[in-house]
Amino acid sequence: MMRYVLFLSLLFITFSSFSQKGFVAPACFNSPGDDFGVRIIDGKVYLISEAVDSAGVKIKDRTSSHNFTDIYEVNDCKCIDAKLLSKEFGKAVTINSSWYDGPMSYDSQDSIVFFSNTSEGLNHGKMGIYWSKKMPDGTYTNPSPFVYNSSYYSCIHPFYDDATDYLYFAADRDSSNFDLFRISFKKEVYGELELLDSLNSKKDDLFPVVKNGALYFTSNRENGFGGMDIYKSTDLKNSTILDEPVNSKFDDLAIYFLTETRGYVSSNRLQNGSSKDDVFEFYIPKQKVIKEIEVNDNTQLISELENMLIELEKSNDPKALIIKKSIEALKEQQAQIVKLKSDLSTTALKMMNFVDTSLSISFEDKIKVYEQIIASEYAQTTAAASSTSPSVPNSSIAMNTSQEAVAATKALFEKINKNEVVGQFLQEYTAITSTMAADANELSFIKDTIIPFVADNDHLNLKPIVERLNLKNEEVNSFLNSAYPVTFYFDFDRTVIKKDEEERVNFIANIVNNSETGTILVEGHTDSKGNEEYNQKLSMKRANAVYHYLVKNGINKDKIKVVGYGETKPADTNKTKIGRSLNRRVVVTFTM
Repeated sequence: MMRYVLFLSLLFITFSSFSQKGFVAPACFNSPGDDFGVRIIDGKVYLISEAVDSAGVKIKDRTSSHNFTDIYEVNDCKCIDAKLLSKEFGKAVTINSSWYDGPMSYDSQDSIVFFSNTSEGLNHGKMGIYWSKKMPDGTYTNPSPFVYNSSYYSCIHPFYDDATDYLYFAADRDSSNFDLFRISFKKEVYGELELLDSLNSKKDDLFPVVKNGALYFTSNRENGFGGMDIYKSTDLKNSTILDEPVNSKFDDLAIYFLTETRGYVSSNRLQNGSSKDDVFEFYIPKQKVIKEIEVNDNTQLISELENMLIELEKSNDPKALIIKKSIEALKEQQAQIVKLKSDLSTTALKMMNFVDTSLSISFEDKIKVYEQIIASEYAQTTAAASSTSPSVPNSSIAMNTSQEAVAATKALFEKINKNEVVGQFLQEYTAITSTMAADANELSFIKDTIIPFVADNDHLNLKPIVERLNLKNEEVNSFLNSAYPVTFYFDFDRTVIKKDEEERVNFIANIVNNSETGTILVEGHTDSKGNEEYNQKLSMKRANAVYHYLVKNGINKDKIKVVGYGETKPADTNKTKIGRSLNRRVVVTFTM
């Protein structure tokens, strides 16, 4: 029982299957015996090990057939006896006893180190917590016993939370099993003892550690993965079991965080459930806090465009063609991205299987590879979130970002590129990042160009729209002739363009000058007053008046064709004054 309680071995390792929730690797300082309970104090790594005792020899606990544990400092992947500079003796002395010792913790505000051992002797078989204060000269005071140490029960696994000034620990004070407690401890003054009753189970609850306000602990309670498991509580009332690969069907315990994503843990899974515990480094990627959506989910914009299309088709507006083509382009690109994302995810899993199980890739490089993949997923999701927001990033910036990400990924994977799945990942990653950039560009174009174009009848720059949507010539000509015939009206028997219609010339010039192949057809018309021969000549005079005015205003004369129809193509009746005024006209149409 003593070994079972004291040797709660740290965290996890992945084998043949890759998990997006993290991975582990054995620490370089594991010994042939049990190793667990890593802590970082003043930048130094300490752990509990049964390798040798402070005298350099192995001493066994007769009741468990295991060596007694000591606290060790890790120096260049080697374990050395943990010592503190004693104020009393003026030299470094061991903090270990001849029996069970560890783990350690530290109050950085008051410079107090906590540890647990059996300094009072093994006869009563109980462990206690002790603390020593670091003095300004770097020496430590003699250890002081924790106020709740007892010869009737053990107090073990101290952890001091600097943020709240609480000392957490485990003790079998009120039952035959170990429970979690905490007590305020500030300026060497104790507060009231709290039993964390809502968290404790009918089994053993041990190794408390606080990270970012959450309490992590180890328990062999029922309904776990198997053996000892790691749990987390954010309110000291409810707890959740950490997912694989942190926990397994073996014993997993004594988690300790270096950062939000990295740390140490112990487990006997490497030994396939034997009694030996080893320390593992772990990496758990930080969870995204942005809204989870499909890559470049354009559903909202497509829905808005479909509503516009319905209204335009109701009024037979030729611009419905532009919106319809935009919707088709978005849907096609979105389908392509979804497929690319699926392919990349599958390949990423295969690649990480290779990376995680590779003996030639260091733990640090594995993390870099992993974070690069996470970063790529984050970038894609961020791009998607941006694409559905009112403001879309400049497409050139998006493309540059994608190119930089691809370059960084290629550089990172150079050393492992001998594996074909890595090459496949790079190829698919390049494809999806470039497609993502193109999609962001497409969204920006639709919002900044197409929608304003449809909404503003006086604004037209058709060339980029034709190129982006790949419109066919017949589609363009049909659209222009239906949507943008420009009509000039004339007074009776006159060929002079009215002042209030001169502004139409700028509109025409904008269309033609933005098209390399665009041409203008100028058609002259009259009412039926006068004879047909006269009206034919009059219609040509009117058409030529518009022709010369267009040329005068910068339109290439080679792009203009002039024709007169006389009175043969009336737009309205010639029996009324209003009808005749509508027939005295020149109609300008466009082809591309």
